[in-house]
Amino acid sequence: MIAPALVVAAIALVAPWVSKVDRARYAADIAAASPNLVTAKALVATAAVESGFRPAIERCECKEKECDAGQAFGIYQLHAYHFAGHTAEEVCSDNRLASVLAARTLSWLAKRPGGMAEALRVYVGTFVRADDPRVKRRLELFDRLMEVHADDES
Repeated sequence: MIAPALVVAAIALVAPWVSKVDRARYAADIAAASPNLVTAKALVATAAVESGFRPAIERCECKEKECDAGQAFGIYQLHAYHFAGHTAEEVCSDNRLASVLAARTLSWLAKRPGGMAEALRVYVGTFVRADDPRVKRRLELFDRLMEVHADDES
């Protein structure tokens, strides 16, 4: 099991605006959902870019131009094809479930050539280029997180 304290530190590094209470809550969900620390760090980078860890986005209380016009759900902005039989209501009310689904997606994508870096690109969109600002920002955050606690990777 991944130590939630490592995930709390990762969230604090890339999203210092997140309250200590929310950091601990998100970290517990991410640690429980992640098969390894690399995936946990990828989830942190994804949530930071996709939603900024905003609780309203987590609950799917999106404004008009947010959440891919109502097609993306939770802090990872999951689309219905990520749901594995779950409903949007379940994803919006259970961040641990959303973390499991996002971790499963990233882990599966990371098996492709290019590893987690390619997974983070494809997560944004199959045809999105690596120089897209959304991809670049998440890769920058992921690389920054990978530099921290590099000896703890499993």
